[in-house]
Amino acid sequence: MQYINSIAQNARTWFWSVEYNPFYSPFIRFIEELNADPNPPDVHSISYANSENMVNPTLMKYFNGELCKLAIRGITIIVSSGDYGAPGLEGCGLLPGDDAKICTLNPFFPANCPYVTSVGATMGPECGKNEMAAYYPYSAITTGGGFSNVFSRPSWQKNAVKKFLKGEQEKDYFNVYGRGYPDVSVLGNNYEIYINGEVAYVSGTSASAPVFASIISLANSIRKSEGKPKLGFLNPLLYSKQLENSFNDITEGCNKCCTVNYDHCCEVGWHATTGWDPVTGLGSLDIKKFLEIVTDRYIKTEEQPGAVKIQIPRK
Repeated sequence: MQYINSIAQNARTWFWSVEYNPFYSPFIRFIEELNADPNPPDVHSISYANSENMVNPTLMKYFNGELCKLAIRGITIIVSSGDYGAPGLEGCGLLPGDDAKICTLNPFFPANCPYVTSVGATMGPECGKNEMAAYYPYSAITTGGGFSNVFSRPSWQKNAVKKFLKGEQEKDYFNVYGRGYPDVSVLGNNYEIYINGEVAYVSGTSASAPVFASIISLANSIRKSEGKPKLGFLNPLLYSKQLENSFNDITEGCNKCCTVNYDHCCEVGWHATTGWDPVTGLGSLDIKKFLEIVTDRYIKTEEQPGAVKIQIPRK
């Protein structure tokens, strides 16, 4: 919330909560309430999740169908890709004496859904180093990513994933036809925040996703002020030729390392590579280029003479 409000400073911001019910999925409750709202917020960021294999496939497909309805209405849903690497929450639960390298892949829901934009985490620039995927032990988290076993690969990402699969040597331990995630990445390491008036540092895709959401809110505000429609469902645009130069391609780091109970790295998982990959997606967003393209305007930076600040009109 602190970073959302600092980036999209004049955008009206909601914190959406649902009533607790141990017998009813909070994901379904949220998505149904959202669809029932005649005028819901334009952009949503979700930073909680379940392992795909712990959720009923019928429920996930219903949730994705409700997402599709929101996409038609021009609502953007952004989801964190998870902080536990490709092994996920269950993949590293080894017993004493087991081979530490034997792990399993566990995709995350709702990051696996085709109608959300999944956001991974990078690290490096915050401490003056090259940008790379955030992973343990260099970060407190390992950015999540992988391939769904429930949802097939959507058309808008087929070309990007196909290029990745051509270079992937081992294809027998994951669903090569599944929806790949994340879609994009944002810095997610060592965020400086305030808790009870004290400075604290946190890391996670739970930071990356809301920051990305605030950038989309910023873009929407600029577009609306000029009479243009909001961006809505992002994924076809993100994977289009129009934005192919709007990302910093991340080629260092991996998502093989566990951060739950066991501090080791597995044999299964992926390394960041040229182009899209199931570690950092298309790469980290070049905000200046992205805003220039989606708002059709040239944005001056603080380093340039005559720099101007972008003001967001109130909704």
